[in-house]
Amino acid sequence: MREITDGSAPGSTLVVNDKVRRRARSPAARSPRPSAQTAAGTDPWRTRVPNLVALLTFGAAFGYVEAAVVVYLRRLLGVSMTYDVGPSRTHLDLGFMSFVTPTTPPLVSADITRTETLREAATIVMLAAVAWLAARSWARRSGAFLVAFATWDITYYLWLRMLVGWPQGLGTKDVFFLIPVTWVGPVATPLAISTAMLLVGAWFYLRPRPPGRAEPAPPRDAGSHYDDSSDARA
Repeated sequence: MREITDGSAPGSTLVVNDKVRRRARSPAARSPRPSAQTAAGTDPWRTRVPNLVALLTFGAAFGYVEAAVVVYLRRLLGVSMTYDVGPSRTHLDLGFMSFVTPTTPPLVSADITRTETLREAATIVMLAAVAWLAARSWARRSGAFLVAFATWDITYYLWLRMLVGWPQGLGTKDVFFLIPVTWVGPVATPLAISTAMLLVGAWFYLRPRPPGRAEPAPPRDAGSHYDDSSDARA
């Protein structure tokens, strides 16, 4: 025990315990213990799994929107669901997929084809924006994009099959994309590629933080729940 004279109050003494003072200076005493709620909030599975489910749900809903647009347009324009690009110049033929430039617009007219091309570009932008919001690291954002894209692509064919009975089988020919040239091939090709993208994307999104990687600073907005605080920036 040690006595210290308090000059602000003459005649009074302040008794200070050296052990208490040393304990107060220790880092453990200054750092509050995390509550059970805080510890649970840093659990990556508490946020990544629900976010993954949200990505799958978004992709499936977006796939229905895509399928509905195709049904509306083809019925309004009087075009059948068969995809035949006609005479075209082949840039690359991989067997399971070809990249070609048709001599005539693949979709009724040049204006409709140009509009569809821009719509495809807008679709990619929307999927990328959702992936950006779903994570904080580039690795997990890439995984989120693969998950959303693959789910959108797979469910697009499933919804079309339910709505109009197309495609008839995995060998049915389809036009996949118009950017930068026309992609054509059997339906089995995008389904196989998208299934692989879905598995790889889910692994990237759910994988644990590598050991030794520095913890990123948590977001300033306490109401943000787009990713867990243990997500490392890549």
